[in-house]
Amino acid sequence: MSTDEASFLYEAVDAENVAVAGYSMGGLGAVGLASSGDPRVKAMIGISPYVDDPAAASEILVPALFITGTADQTVLHDNVRKMFMKKNAH
Repeated sequence: MSTDEASFLYEAVDAENVAVAGYSMGGLGAVGLASSGDPRVKAMIGISPYVDDPAAASEILVPALFITGTADQTVLHDNVRKMFMKKNAH
């Protein structure tokens, strides 16, 4: 929780229970954080996450949401789908 009484976030943010989210390369960062075992991370959202190794998703330790589009020519839908399938394989 924010402990600064002057902050508009005072008692509104619980830094011990967070979700991580990222778009493209930031999505890969979110996958890394969700795989890190950091006890503060409770969920992950990857929005067209860059996929260098779909198997990395099998290391995600928290509930995950992957958002992608079939018309994306940079982050291919098929690669994100493979990541989703790896996450749900265990």
